[in-house]
Amino acid sequence: MTTVPEPMLDLYAEHRDEAAFLRERRVRLDGMLEGDARHERMLDRRLCAHLDALQVGADDAFALVAPWLASKAPHERYVALAATLPTSRAGEALAPLQAGVPITLEVAVRAALEHYGQGTALAALESWLATGDGRHQSLALRVLARWGDPRTEKIARRALRREGSDVHRAALDALATIGARDVV
Repeated sequence: MTTVPEPMLDLYAEHRDEAAFLRERRVRLDGMLEGDARHERMLDRRLCAHLDALQVGADDAFALVAPWLASKAPHERYVALAATLPTSRAGEALAPLQAGVPITLEVAVRAALEHYGQGTALAALESWLATGDGRHQSLALRVLARWGDPRTEKIARRALRREGSDVHRAALDALATIGARDVV
């Protein structure tokens, strides 16, 4: 096992910290309805560049982002997942989610799964749909809808027949996302 040189660790830490700052800024921008599309695209490009650097050095950078996989700060959790999900470390990124996703982090976790987990998180989402609690099922259903998974409509309509308002809301949201005409 090779040791990562200290300058590289410092560089990865800078990428991690800057990505967290940009994610927090982007969410604040959306929440305050400030800025314009050009500004949003600029922030998104900068955020993606930092995440790309962390993904390329996934094995070396993992030690720096791993503590954030359990963070209570949404921007930190997002960065840890986004930097890890598209890599060989995806299983380690998904493991903490099995225990549950705090409601305060749900939007950040869902966004990271939607944008970065399509190739690696499908098995976890399918497991949540089959055996998870209502919150896991709702999260999985919304993510599948954003991915455009062809099974979304069937799963969402089946979810509407079950108990649980969270799952019902997620099912309606998923049907709306995929453009089901009768969702109203």
